[in-house]
Amino acid sequence: MVAAVFKRHNQFLACKRKQGLSNAGQWEFPGGKRNTNEDFVSALVREIDEELQVQIVVGDSLGSETYNYPDKIIELHCFIVEQWTGDFVPTDHDELQWCSIAQLATVNFSAADVVFVNRIRKHYLPG
Repeated sequence: MVAAVFKRHNQFLACKRKQGLSNAGQWEFPGGKRNTNEDFVSALVREIDEELQVQIVVGDSLGSETYNYPDKIIELHCFIVEQWTGDFVPTDHDELQWCSIAQLATVNFSAADVVFVNRIRKHYLPG
C-alpha cells in the first residue's frame, strides 16, 4: 500500500473515507494498493490520480510500517507531496480537510495512518 501526505503551508491533507468502503468514516492519507510489478512511486502517482484527480510530484519518504488489521495485514509506504497540479476531486472520500500539525492529533485517522501522523508531528514540530 502507498499513501501521500500532502503538505502546504505547514498544513496536511486528511481525507475521510466514504461509506461502503473499508474503514468508512475514518480519516486517512490518500493512496491505495500497488499493482504487481509496480514501484511505490508509480503506484502512488496512479492512485492519487484515481482518488483525487490531481497529478503529483512524489517527495521524500516517511518510511513504511506494517499494520495488522483483524482481517488483513498491510505494509504502508508513505511519501510527502508538496507539488501537484489540478484541483482535488475526491472519488473515494466524503470530505477533505487541511489540518495544522496540532489538529492532526485530534483527527480520527485509521489505525495504519496513526504512526505517520506521529512521524509528521515529530518531524515538523518546532523545537
